[in-house]
Amino acid sequence: MNALPGAATPRTDIPTVTVPAAPDAGKVAFAILISLSVCHLLNDTMQSLLAATYPMLKDDFHLNFAQVGLITLAFQMTASLLQPVVGLYTDRRPMPYSLPVGMGPALSDCCCCPRPPVSWA
Repeated sequence: MNALPGAATPRTDIPTVTVPAAPDAGKVAFAILISLSVCHLLNDTMQSLLAATYPMLKDDFHLNFAQVGLITLAFQMTASLLQPVVGLYTDRRPMPYSLPVGMGPALSDCCCCPRPPVSWA
């Protein structure tokens, strides 16, 4: 290779740094889609489990239909009012693991809810 007159000769004694390639955008999008789908599945499971426990809650705690309806109202209103507030907060401060971390305890609570209280007497 002919160097131009007055041009600097490239140095060969400087170590080179290898930069890892960026992950494939398709794989990242697929991982996000899978995690959102699993969280949506947990949310739907939690909502259907509460409705499925209404007969047991009514019998075990001697509730009438108005009280069972109030449980549904509280459950749905809380979700409807808190969802926009939490959405605004997490839009400003992203927390990608907050959804699965929050859904886990909620699902376990719904699974344990229909069990009658333990009496130690």
